[in-house]
Amino acid sequence: MCCLLSGTFVLVTVAFIGNLTENFVLVKYSLRVSLPGGIFAQAEAADSQPLFQIWEQIINWSGNIEQFIADLIIAWRAWALWPNNKTVQWTLISLVLADIGVTIADSVVDTRKELSGANQSVTLDWVISVLSLLVNVVGTSLIAYRAWMYHRSINVVSIRRKKTRMEAILLILVESGGIFGILQVLTVIFEKLDVHAEAFSPLDLGTRFIINLYSYFAGLNPLVIFILVQTQNTYDQSVHFDKTASSIQAGSHPQRVDDGHSVENQDCTAVRDSEE
Repeated sequence: MCCLLSGTFVLVTVAFIGNLTENFVLVKYSLRVSLPGGIFAQAEAADSQPLFQIWEQIINWSGNIEQFIADLIIAWRAWALWPNNKTVQWTLISLVLADIGVTIADSVVDTRKELSGANQSVTLDWVISVLSLLVNVVGTSLIAYRAWMYHRSINVVSIRRKKTRMEAILLILVESGGIFGILQVLTVIFEKLDVHAEAFSPLDLGTRFIINLYSYFAGLNPLVIFILVQTQNTYDQSVHFDKTASSIQAGSHPQRVDDGHSVENQDCTAVRDSEE
């Protein structure tokens, strides 16, 4: 998992550098060099520069790999919460394998498109986004259902009203999946509309912005969730330590502090029993 998170961070950094380089090339050849065809002719001239095309391919491949890693992490989370369900596991495997094939195919087609000088989007550009959306919907739905089962079982075995650490983590996963899904829907819509749009038209520029935003979110989302989960764990451990220290300073015998872990352990058994 740490390797995947590190890889996505590196890819996001590479994509960011590539976008800056592309913008510098566009500014240099679109604004400083005047052509008879106007701003669109100048933008196309900038697009034909070797440096621009090289970074375009780097951004294309890094963005697709970022998206696949994000899908893989979502599938892995759902897999971890459904360890004994073969139907869920085979569904996730099928989606991931299809995602691999479409990711490679889209990257190759986009590379050939750039090398041939074509400017229009290809069908696979929005197909890969649809497949990524499907992986997210299935994975997040499985996580949300498990979170609901967990919440229901917690209410049975405990009268506590405060959220447990596990509830907080599952809620973070579900909310992040929902936000990611909204951004994926916007990406699919813009890419579908952009199939026949002219290069550097307002629609094309808007699509580029949405795709870049989606790419950054796909790359940084797993890292942010990892940090939030670790922060939650550290906070829980700190609260547990403070309660124990206060008990000792008060002169009383250290007692077992209920920080929710006992409830979570009871719930894990209840969830496994309900699954079986």
